[in-house]
Amino acid sequence: MLSRRTILLKPMQPALSGYARLQTDGEDALVQVHARGLEPEQRVCLYWYLNGQRAQEIARGSANAHGEASFEAEAAENASRLHALVLISADENPKPLLIGLCSRQASL
Repeated sequence: MLSRRTILLKPMQPALSGYARLQTDGEDALVQVHARGLEPEQRVCLYWYLNGQRAQEIARGSANAHGEASFEAEAAENASRLHALVLISADENPKPLLIGLCSRQASL
């Protein structure tokens, strides 16, 4: 069954924002991520965390001159195991930039 969700990414550094679109169809998943507020030409890596505490790099790139970066990736694993997306800087001292939870959370 085809499912689409938009996930707001939480900034881990000041002045950043972004969102992800997650489209799943059975075990297949397509992730589109857009980030804003990066330094122009800043190199970044996109990871996803799977249940079982396993991380996988799914995309790498640079921000454009306006400080924006966009990525698209297909899941190589079962989409139901996708837990979170994390965008980190790809420099000598990597730091988390944005994070978004992909699994459904229980309401309080």
